[in-house]
Amino acid sequence: MDLALRRDPVRHARNTVRRHLAAVGLTADGGPVVKELIDAAALIAGELVSNACRHTLGPEAMRLTWDSTCLVLDIDDPSPLAPVLVPEDLRGERGGFGLQIVESLAEWWCVVPRVEGKTVRVCIGHPQLRVPLGPPSRYRSGSPSCPVMSRTPA
Repeated sequence: MDLALRRDPVRHARNTVRRHLAAVGLTADGGPVVKELIDAAALIAGELVSNACRHTLGPEAMRLTWDSTCLVLDIDDPSPLAPVLVPEDLRGERGGFGLQIVESLAEWWCVVPRVEGKTVRVCIGHPQLRVPLGPPSRYRSGSPSCPVMSRTPA
């Protein structure tokens, strides 16, 4: 989905995630577990698009795929710089919470460099379909969904 020329790309991303998941049969009527997945995916999409709007020239595209272990959300933007988790003591009125939210809801996230920019890739797990993913980690090298890491954990 192209996000580059959207008037309100954050709202559009959240709504698109909800519509896409509903189209494949994942709705809030599916119970609390499915509702949790939908809410997490919409919130993460909004946070990543917001970060791209704030820290780059804006988001370019969003993709959703299911890789049998998780819902994979990709957000492309034109900047080669990886997002940075803001230390807790520097978060405040002006922000700094977005990537912390992503990290708390996602199984893992990573950055895949592109020729002109990057893709921020997030795995949003479904608790009832969870396959062991290894120890919790922001970055998990060797993941079939994220073969290239732009940096290693601190």
